[in-house]
Parts: sequence; C-alpha cells; structure tokens
Amino acid sequence: MAGKKLKGIKGWLLCYILFLSFRLILDISLVIIFQVFNILLAIEVFMLILALITMIFKLPKAKIINLTYLIISAILAVFVNFNKLISDNIQDRTNGISSIIGATIASILLIIYLINSKRVRNTLIK
Repeated sequence: MAGKKLKGIKGWLLCYILFLSFRLILDISLVIIFQVFNILLAIEVFMLILALITMIFKLPKAKIINLTYLIISAILAVFVNFNKLISDNIQDRTNGISSIIGATIASILLIIYLINSKRVRNTLIK
C-alpha cells in the first residue's frame, strides 16, 4: 500500500458514508413511523443530507461540511439529552450522559479521520 495512491469512496470513507446514510434513515423513520418532529431533528436531517450529497459527489466543500456536521451533531446530543440530564431518575441521567459521551467520542474520532486521512485528502480534491 505504500506505493498505491488511496483515492475514491472505499475503506473507512465508505464506512463513514454508510454511517451517514444509516443516521439519515433512522431520523426519517422517527418522523414517518413515530411522528416525532422538532427543530433539532430538522437541523440534523438537513445537515445529514448536505453531508451525504457533498461526500457522494466528492464536492470540494465536502470535508468542511462534514466536519461542521460532526461538531453540530455532538452539540445536538447535549440538547436532545438535556431532559435526561436533569431528571431525578438515576437511570435516565446515566442514559443521557452515556448518549452524550458516545456522540462526542464518535464525532471526535470521525473528525480526526476526516482531517488526517490520505484517502479523504486524495478523494476530495479542490
């Protein structure tokens, strides 16, 4: 792999795009099946669609849009779980904290990947 130029939607970049697709399907199913809709969900769905389109079409702004999405999704996790954090129920608080920590860790790891990946750099050429 040393002499091979990593390029295209393969490997971990493909996994990331599948992750975005799964999140989008999950969010849309919340709206359709459970009839849940609020401004936070609307923001996430909008950012997911934007992130997916820019990645699939390998647009030059895809990296910055996806980094923005990851930061916003970590922040949205705090707002979505805020009621759990202030709950009197210890189980609810624990679930809220673990959801926030999970979203934050996932966002940090994906941000590090998008910034440092040679495949991302070679695929999303300006």
